[in-house]
Amino acid sequence: LIDILPEEKVDDAVVYEIGSFESIILINEGGQLIRKPLPNEGQIAPVKSSIVTDINNDGYNDLIVVGNHYGVEVETPRYDAGFGAVFLNDGNANFKFSGPEKSGFYVPQDSRQIIKLNRNNKSLFIVTNNDSSPSVFKLKGE
Repeated sequence: LIDILPEEKVDDAVVYEIGSFESIILINEGGQLIRKPLPNEGQIAPVKSSIVTDINNDGYNDLIVVGNHYGVEVETPRYDAGFGAVFLNDGNANFKFSGPEKSGFYVPQDSRQIIKLNRNNKSLFIVTNNDSSPSVFKLKGE
């Protein structure tokens, strides 16, 4: 930080320390929360919102995440490497990335929220994107 900010700004700055910027999930095992990092594909951009749902109808809860962050200070670049991600659960709380070519889920915007709506026995996933139109997805086969 000292290398990119003027010295007078650093001298009066409030300093916080952080141990990790990892995106994680917490798994409840008998009342104890187990910390588990997302796969590498979940680490390339900030995660702003997520949904836990069974995407592939195998009986296991999967994970959909959205993120990025464009509103940063002029001294730092925007965080825009993300395009949303689908992680499929193998049944043992191990999550494997399913790329957009297979999952059909691709949201490269400055995404803020994902919600699931059920309508007429169909699941719709709505992603709100900052300064852009929402993205809407439905489960294949519904």
